[in-house]
Amino acid sequence: MPIYKTAQFLVRAGSIDRCTEAVRQFVAEMQRTEPGTQLYLSMQDQVNPHRFLHVFVFEDERAEAAHRDAPSTKRFTELLFPELIGEVKFGDYTLVATT
Repeated sequence: MPIYKTAQFLVRAGSIDRCTEAVRQFVAEMQRTEPGTQLYLSMQDQVNPHRFLHVFVFEDERAEAAHRDAPSTKRFTELLFPELIGEVKFGDYTLVATT
């Protein structure tokens, strides 16, 4: 059964470019190494460009664990977390409808 999650975070002034490039590299690596990650969507707020929302869908619990434990996830969080204002807010969701 698919797993639906979100992550919301704010990055510090002066780190937007560095963080968006890190996101792009992270997602590219996921596409190559995580077949169980069905969707990873990263969006930047138009009004407050320091705010990001990530939406991800994993095939199952095994795919979620593979993502969480992946070396690319570790590299990404090591780069991202020092640039954050506050903490990442994670959410777990149940799919209601889709196209």
